[in-house]
Amino acid sequence: MKLLKSLFFLLILSLIFAPVSSVASKSIPVVTVINPIRYPELQIGKGDLLASLKDQWQVTRDLDINATWLWQYSPLEDRKLTDFAKSQMQDQEFGLFLEIDRNFAKEAGVQYRGRGPWYFSDGLLLVSYDKAERKKLIDRAFSKFKSTFGYYPKTAGAWWVGADSIGYMKEKYNIVASLRAADQFDLDVYSIWGTPWSIPYVSSIKNAGIPAGSSEDSSGVVVMQWAARDPVSGYGSASENSTYSIQDYEMKGYDISYFNHLSNIFLKNSSDQIIVGLESDFLAGSYQGSYKNRLSEVNKWREDGKVRVLSARGYAEEFLSDGRTLPSTNYFLTKDFKSENQAFWFNSVNFRAGIKKIKDEIFLVDLRNYSNTGTEDFMYLPNSQGYLRISEPAIIDSARFPKQKILIDKSSYSLQIIENNGNVTLLADNNKIAFFTSTELRLYGSSPQSFDFTQDNSFTEIFLILFIIFILYSLIIFFRIKNIFKIVLNTSVLLMTLLLAHPFLSSGQANNLTFFFDRKELILFYLPIFRNLPPSLLIILVFQVIPFLFLLLSNYFLVYVLPGKQYKMIYLFLFGFIIFLYSHTFYFPLDQSTYIPVAAVLSGFALFLFLIIMFIFYKKRSIKILIVSFICICLILGLVTFVVIFSRQRYVITPFEMEALNMIEKNHKNISFIYPDKKPIYKAVRPLLYDFFQFGGKLTGTHWQKIITDKNGQVQLRNLDNDWLFVPKYLGSDISAKEIKDKKLVRIFDNAQIAIYERINVRR
Repeated sequence: MKLLKSLFFLLILSLIFAPVSSVASKSIPVVTVINPIRYPELQIGKGDLLASLKDQWQVTRDLDINATWLWQYSPLEDRKLTDFAKSQMQDQEFGLFLEIDRNFAKEAGVQYRGRGPWYFSDGLLLVSYDKAERKKLIDRAFSKFKSTFGYYPKTAGAWWVGADSIGYMKEKYNIVASLRAADQFDLDVYSIWGTPWSIPYVSSIKNAGIPAGSSEDSSGVVVMQWAARDPVSGYGSASENSTYSIQDYEMKGYDISYFNHLSNIFLKNSSDQIIVGLESDFLAGSYQGSYKNRLSEVNKWREDGKVRVLSARGYAEEFLSDGRTLPSTNYFLTKDFKSENQAFWFNSVNFRAGIKKIKDEIFLVDLRNYSNTGTEDFMYLPNSQGYLRISEPAIIDSARFPKQKILIDKSSYSLQIIENNGNVTLLADNNKIAFFTSTELRLYGSSPQSFDFTQDNSFTEIFLILFIIFILYSLIIFFRIKNIFKIVLNTSVLLMTLLLAHPFLSSGQANNLTFFFDRKELILFYLPIFRNLPPSLLIILVFQVIPFLFLLLSNYFLVYVLPGKQYKMIYLFLFGFIIFLYSHTFYFPLDQSTYIPVAAVLSGFALFLFLIIMFIFYKKRSIKILIVSFICICLILGLVTFVVIFSRQRYVITPFEMEALNMIEKNHKNISFIYPDKKPIYKAVRPLLYDFFQFGGKLTGTHWQKIITDKNGQVQLRNLDNDWLFVPKYLGSDISAKEIKDKKLVRIFDNAQIAIYERINVRR
């Protein structure tokens, strides 16, 4: 009886104190250890990966760290590695590291696109491939992982993973966490810029670089950032700035005290998190140094009750269960490690702002508007450049354009913050410097101004507009002829053309539209085009609105107003032309691997048409009808063949291209288009300006000429004093710093994918 009473008493105590302990535990910030495993083509050390993994695992195990190990595809094919992991690392989380090497691409049935060193982004990352190819690579990696470990992983990442890939992995495999590199302007040929400063967040479904603005916009995946950057010294345009991080501080000659300094900035409250880790492909013995030192420091924090150590999956599931988009500490004020300079960063779902105090001067150095940010640059278009450039649109980006920074005030006092219900006031002594809410930034000081970041929900739905016009037209016809059968027959045919054109009709926020074109549709560029219109409006009118309105007018006058069969024949011709114009097939490679099945399908279609001819002849017994039917069917077969060959691909003008075109049209400048010296690989979707750069002139009402770089990659600039230089970096074009200096060029536009320069001596 006494034993039962004792057990009952212990049970009551556990029920009382367990929830308290749980709440207390969740109030502590988190450290997540993530270690990517590469092999063999992507190794840094080129050593024995099993020996390296064993060495890293020994350090991790001895400190009792529950880490996340992200496997690149090729190591999953190494039985020695996977057998060791399954037998020795059972309590660890395993996930996928989505870097592509030649072996991975081959196994997924995808052409490897890399042309330079393995770390160049044109072949290494998912965004380097068409959307369909990305899905193939993801499916192959997840399938291989499951066949190896018996389940699908919940964490997958790389230095960058696009929103479409995150969304696909969430929908099909239910991942909860994704890894990416933290903001860095220029490091290891990767530039990721303008995202929430070094903190985790639930990403937007349309853009992995920004937090979700609503539940409808949420990917449902927590994006975690590798190598959190110094808020003071990590902001800048030099590669040295990006090495002020939790990962690379030893390059500065700093010791573990700097690691502590940065960690204390980001680990303040519940749900705060940093990533610690190291790739598993360094030589064995390497992990007894800095890796061990960092994990030992993390272990001390854990023993002191300052942090928890959670796997990526564990942290993400907890984060999502709390309904968060950003962690508790979405803003932070910090002092420089070696000076009195300060930085304040504020991150919300609607904007990001960075303020620096350099000596006595206080500047707004960075400002991004997330509330009206569109899709990613490479959502549809593959990245074809070795240098990855991911950048969220900026209102102020003083790393790229130093003159953009705003001097707010001067003060000898240190900055301080006051928080009240999520609103933050930044002060120097008793003087207000700035005020922040989730949707607003107010600057005080000598030049007061405000910025509003309320979500803009206005959308341009061209299909909906045309559909309403179609309904109104149908009502007009109904009141004219009042014959239900004829109206249904006529309007069904017209509706078919609208549905057929749907893939080429723009939809989304008016300032972030992506425009798609069929190759046949490009003939409309040669029609008389309205001048003095913004390029986006021009495209909507000429390629999306006018053809359908023209078809409605033709239908009305040639079918209902003008008598005679000849007018109806003209209408049928125009109707057929519009159908042909927008006819499009899904993308498939047309090469030796598909010649036979494509020929077989076309032959089957031809046989079907031939049988129709025979049936008509059998019924009518008319040679004339037979000849006409044969001619019509040959024409149909020819048009279908043409569509299959030439309309598998779509051409695109992206929002970042449209931004540059709008600037050119506004300033009405002639353009010298710097064409890449190496031909990039494009399949399903191709940039319109790559194949038809002259259409940029049609859209802007200016003259464009193409300049091809010489064999040394140099640009020969002659007689270009009145031209702007258009540099499409996303195609692989670029101008070196030496050329800029020698040619006396000044950059007047740069959205990370396109740069525009003009000569200094022609500036006004």
